[in-house]
Amino acid sequence: MTAGNLPFALAPRPLGTKALRRLGEAIRDGNLNEDHIDSYDEVMAWYNDLAEGVHEILEDHDWSEILPSCTPKVTSRSKTIDTLREKLQRDHNTPFGNIQDVAGVRVEAPMTLDDQVKVAAEVARIFDHADDCIRDLRTTPHSGYRAVHVWLRDPGRVEIQVRTRLQGAWANMYERAADYIGRYIRYGELPSDPETRKAIEELQDISLTHIKDLEEILTLLAELQSDHQRALSYAEQVFVSPARVPPHVALQLRNQDDKVKEFESKIEKAQNGMLRNVESLQNLFESFKKEH
Repeated sequence: MTAGNLPFALAPRPLGTKALRRLGEAIRDGNLNEDHIDSYDEVMAWYNDLAEGVHEILEDHDWSEILPSCTPKVTSRSKTIDTLREKLQRDHNTPFGNIQDVAGVRVEAPMTLDDQVKVAAEVARIFDHADDCIRDLRTTPHSGYRAVHVWLRDPGRVEIQVRTRLQGAWANMYERAADYIGRYIRYGELPSDPETRKAIEELQDISLTHIKDLEEILTLLAELQSDHQRALSYAEQVFVSPARVPPHVALQLRNQDDKVKEFESKIEKAQNGMLRNVESLQNLFESFKKEH
């Protein structure tokens, strides 16, 4: 498979570059006629097939080498006409065909930051793309949003969002906040009202500080668990069997095991507490939206 090819059958895109540009301009400017609507339906059906094809490949992939203890959740979608218009209006000179996330796929799992990088690299490898298609938004967050994205290019653009469980929960919550307060908060703008502005800054800080710190600790915990397992294996190799491990070494290993388990318990409680808090905020914004 060469770069730019997809490992599944996909019909040619219904519109050429110029026709797609004209359609995008009509959507952006609110000048859609019946012909435009027909073209839009055809093009979006194609993008939907593209997203579903990528979705199926990733869902069927064996992730056990990178994620031995969990299976990632894969979802896909194509943009609605409203979100597409919003994107075209915000990036006024960007043609329809250059919008990266018309077709979108998400890969989410309770994984460490290190595993997240490995998953993104594996996604790029599956579709025969070089590592420069990977965008690490953890180092350059957008309005609090943190994730790792993989940008596929040909025959059509697809944005694959690789998220940890915490990143996904926060993103879903912030999306509901944007539905209620205004979608502009997703693009670097803040409300003019001081109280609402402060609330949004605090929502962003949950991701930029609290979740970020917790994910770094989770990654450290995974390293600690790995080091502990290596120590156990090494002791068994040196002393042939667990029964022959000297008492003082066995005691040291047991103490280390107890400390690791205690650390695991504390971090699990912290992670579950964070997830509950973020989900509660999401439910709150959803209720506000329904009331208005």
